[in-house]
Amino acid sequence: MKLKINKNLSYLGGVIVGDGHLYNGPKSKSDQSRDYRIQLDSIDQKFSEFLLEEFRKITKTKVKLKIIIDKRKNRKILYRIMIRNKSLYNFLVKTMEIPPGKKSGKVKIPERILDNKIYSKYFISGLYDTDGGKRGKSIGFTSKSKKLIDQTSLLLDRFDISHSKEGWINKKYNTPFYGIRLHKKSTDTFLNKFPIKKK
Repeated sequence: MKLKINKNLSYLGGVIVGDGHLYNGPKSKSDQSRDYRIQLDSIDQKFSEFLLEEFRKITKTKVKLKIIIDKRKNRKILYRIMIRNKSLYNFLVKTMEIPPGKKSGKVKIPERILDNKIYSKYFISGLYDTDGGKRGKSIGFTSKSKKLIDQTSLLLDRFDISHSKEGWINKKYNTPFYGIRLHKKSTDTFLNKFPIKKK
């Protein structure tokens, strides 16, 4: 299965950068061959079902949503997509430049997406659907990756979406975080211009 960047893959790339995980390790202690596992967790069942259908457009899979129940207090039900597919995994790592394992501070927008206005629109939409949301009286993005926020800001400028960037130290983790807050006047333009699913 040879994959090329398209709208669907650009969107899924943004989703995985925002809230996904590419496993970085062997299948088991007894089987040290690489595990090509792609995982996405969400508390939104309908959105998870939509994402699973997006995966099925790219690769034939019989995977179903797995329900994860955490019995600890105030924990919400998680809906998990877990797919093992070598071609898709390698595409996400090599072409989409998504690092396997812990990635939050290292993620970025791949140059092939950054240089294409259509694909970048879908990538930003996937990123917003997973890692975006309300920021004060507006909406925006947050990330541990300064590179990702700087690139997202560059793309928003190209689409004439006015916004501001900010940075702070997360007191709980004592870690730098970075964010984008759209100016209120640009919120409707952003929501109408980008193919966002979770409006």
